[in-house]
Amino acid sequence: MHYQFPEHQRLDKNELKIEKVQSALDGLFLNRAKRELLIIEAKMKKRDFAEGTAQIVQYYAQARNHPIFQDLVVKTCLVTAHDESTEAYNVWQELLISKKEMKIVVDSSNAKGVAA
Repeated sequence: MHYQFPEHQRLDKNELKIEKVQSALDGLFLNRAKRELLIIEAKMKKRDFAEGTAQIVQYYAQARNHPIFQDLVVKTCLVTAHDESTEAYNVWQELLISKKEMKIVVDSSNAKGVAA
């Protein structure tokens, strides 16, 4: 992926990792000139929500709330080995292009220490 984005500096993926969370992204790149953070997740299966997209959403939220990255433009990229998508992924895509406003509500007891 670094060859696809030569203007980006590769960062250690642990810079975005949350303590006690096992999930770790596959690539993290920074373009200081554009003030852009690029998050990469790669899967050897079809495009799927549970296996890939949900992790992208998690990493995006981590970046938006990380003191070092919260002022950057955050972009994500899901790389898969197959062109096909699962039904769950297709539903996710429909949600993304929907004109309805999407809100995610988290009980405050589950969000301790998260920047507002």
